Amino acid sequence: MSEVENTDRSFENFMASSNYFSSTSVNIYIGGSEGICGSGEKMDFLYIQFAPQQSVVPVYNIFGTLPSLMLRGNSIVRGVIGLNFQLATYMTSIEEVSENYKTNLRYTGGISTKYTMPKVYDDYLIYVPHMRIDFINELALKPKDSEARIVVPTISMFDVYFSGGVISVAPDGSPVQDVYQYMARRQIRRDTFITINYEDPMEVITSG
Repeated sequence: MSEVENTDRSFENFMASSNYFSSTSVNIYIGGSEGICGSGEKMDFLYIQFAPQQSVVPVYNIFGTLPSLMLRGNSIVRGVIGLNFQLATYMTSIEEVSENYKTNLRYTGGISTKYTMPKVYDDYLIYVPHMRIDFINELALKPKDSEARIVVPTISMFDVYFSGGVISVAPDGSPVQDVYQYMARRQIRRDTFITINYEDPMEVITSG
């Protein structure tokens, strides 16, 4: 086997095993659309945690000890997001921005939200209509001729309320963290297909 063939085979094996995501594969956007990857305004975040909660209510009849049916109860999404502290007004100045910035922050998707733009109630409560998490790994690109078709898992949250803004300082010299709690009305998971044209990298076709 020639050196070129051996290199190609090793590259194919490496690409085939690159199916998992790490923290460097995660991007978070505010605004945009739930179906268009890379749309909206990108957040400079440090970490994020969230847990959707859906309660279930059992219904019993008077003749049995087992529930006769299960009803869906209240649902909510709770989470925590940490940001590298840059400016004291990084989150609270989200309304006081340029027109171009406002265009990125506007939610343009098809799911109903309370507002289409972020709203700051005070220094401790901030609303955004849509926050999307993209899991995209450049190593997962599968080149074929001049195009690559990849699958990008996404998680969208709607009617998100950030609260808190707790400053966390560690004595080890690590970056100062600005930590917010948040609650969202609903969450949707979906896999979005993207086709990238290598001849024109700016041309990104998103579908389904």
